[in-house]
Order: sequence, then C-alpha cells, then structure tokens
Amino acid sequence: MAKHVNSVHHIPQVNPDTDWKWGIVGDLTTIRGMLKYVSLSSVVSAATFTWAHWIFGVSALTVVICGGVIVFVICRQRKERLKTDHRFHQFYHLTRDDFAQILFSQKNGPERAMRLERFHRDTVQRLALFYRDLLNDETVNCAIRLAEMVKDQNAESDQEAYVTKGRSDGMSIERQNGTKPIPGDKYLANALRSQKSLGVYIIHDIQVAADAAMWLKSENDNLQDVKTLMIAPINGWESTTKVMVGILYVTSAKDPFLPHHSSSLKAFADSLGMIYPILLRLIEAKAKKSEK
Repeated sequence: MAKHVNSVHHIPQVNPDTDWKWGIVGDLTTIRGMLKYVSLSSVVSAATFTWAHWIFGVSALTVVICGGVIVFVICRQRKERLKTDHRFHQFYHLTRDDFAQILFSQKNGPERAMRLERFHRDTVQRLALFYRDLLNDETVNCAIRLAEMVKDQNAESDQEAYVTKGRSDGMSIERQNGTKPIPGDKYLANALRSQKSLGVYIIHDIQVAADAAMWLKSENDNLQDVKTLMIAPINGWESTTKVMVGILYVTSAKDPFLPHHSSSLKAFADSLGMIYPILLRLIEAKAKKSEK
C-alpha cells in the first residue's frame, strides 16, 4: 500500500492571514502561481490572436480577465470566512477559560469581583470583533444587560430591571452617564417576553421602536455611535424555570443587519445563557455578604 505522507494532519491553530492560501486558488495568489497564470494566459491569448479571428482573441482575453477577478473574489471571501471562524472559536475558547477562572477564584474576594467585571467587557468585545469581521463594518459594537433588582421610587420594593454591564470599545464613553435600567415588564424586556423570549429583534429605526413603546428613550439616543441594532434575549434556567437573565445587543452606526445574521447571535446568547445564571448567583451571594 502506498504511503501518503500528508494523509494525516494536526492543525494546532489556524492563521487567517496566511492559511487562506491553501489549494489551487490560493496557489494562484502567490508570485509563482501568478506567473504561471499570466504566462499561460499570455500564450493562449497570443495564439488566439495569431491563428484565429480577432473576436475569439477578445473572448479569450475576456476569459483571462474574468478568471483573475473570480480568483480575487474567492480568495477575499475565503480570507474573510477564516477570520470570522477564528473569532467564533476564540469567543468560546476564551469564554470557557474565563468562566473557569472566575469559578476557581477566591470566593467573595477582590479577585473574583475583578474577574466578573472583566468578563462582561471581554465578552462583548469578542462579539464586537466577530461581527465587525462578519459584516465588514468597523462601526459595529456590542453591549450586554443583566437582570438585577433595582430600587424603584414608585414601588414599595425593589423591582427587576436590566442593567448595562458591558460595552465594547467603540461605543461612546458618554453612554455610561445617560444609561437607564430597563424595567423587566416594560419596553424591550416586555417586547422580548411577548415573543416568549425567543428569536431576535432587528431595529432599523430607533424612533419607530420608541413610538411602539418598545424602546426606552434616553439622552443616549442623541449619540451617533448607534443607529441600528440586533437584539437577542439571554435565556437560562433557575432550577426548573426558564428565565431571561439578560439582553444581548449588537449595534451599528450603519444599517448592516439582515435576518440571516440572527442565527449566530442566538447561538452566542444561548451559550451565555448557560454561564450567566451561575455567575449571577455568585453576584447575589457577594451582595448578600456585603449587606451583613
């Protein structure tokens, strides 16, 4: 039996900047591959112009040019796909490691609190990088809100609301001054629950969402970094009850969101739905200890 040296591969890591060049199409992007392509194309075109009607020569030259364009487009798409695949894996890989570090850090100590805060920021930053590559839009950002009990001046007891815990690096720093908790029974939280906390909302016009009592107006609406949004509920389980523990946002200053982009966001939200119920219990335990 013949031995195939390259029949078994171990791939420790994919580098999107270089590994998109595999295969015949990738070979055509190297200097050697391009020289082969240009040489062959020149011979074919010259032969056609010499021995056949000029129409066939033009046709051959057109095929050569179109072939080059097709190769360029395929290579570009392959590189972009590898970049998003790399971001996709990186999100789950680093989230797993961060989650473990939080669990095994000192209970109720400063290290755990620091890791919890950093986890929110790192999570949305990784998602922002993924969607920037996927949508080819550098204005894309990400934010996350989590459910917690907040004081309500109009109620006798604390009420559940969704509070912003993390924003990616491209969002305006002014947002931290104008942000408002979203009541658990109103606005976006109520809209998501009315759909049984399933699916994704895409908002192309914030004012239209506000007119429909879906969007909680604030001074942050005047900022220019967010014009459109894709929003998914983060659902988890508390004992045998399914609950909406958070809300995940992907935003843009443009309008890049299409329905098929929602599938990846639901996948990210579901993975966070496995993690955040545990983290929220840690946060609650820390709060109860500080009250004693």
